[in-house]
Amino acid sequence: MSGSYIRYVTFILPPMLHSMTSTRMWCSIFGELIQNSEEMKNAKNAEILQENDDEAQALLKEFNLQRMNLARDMQNNKISREEAIQKNNEAFEEMLEKSESIKKYIDAKKEFDAMVNQVNQMLNFYITGQDPNCTHDCSTCGGCH
Repeated sequence: MSGSYIRYVTFILPPMLHSMTSTRMWCSIFGELIQNSEEMKNAKNAEILQENDDEAQALLKEFNLQRMNLARDMQNNKISREEAIQKNNEAFEEMLEKSESIKKYIDAKKEFDAMVNQVNQMLNFYITGQDPNCTHDCSTCGGCH
């Protein structure tokens, strides 16, 4: 979803939110815009590719089993929390190296999540008037105060 599209809709949103009906209407519009975004399409396509990749599915099962074993070992004080995290991260990286479809899904999901986070930040700004990215040092941006 292009940033300018979101900015336009969020710019006209606050004056028009006068009832629950209009709130639902705008939420519906936002939902449809997000649903039709390139980020959502890419994430869905990557998910389908991953789900249909037998090797990726086997790797995911193996990874989840390793995670369960690490959790059990940590609970039984066989390994430390730090060691469990390290081994989990290593297993995750190894899985990504072995499967391009899993890597593409993870990357597409990150892009989608970043876009949704940006929308949430913009909505929060219009609700509270506070920019969560504001450093109060106007040299880092164009200034808002």
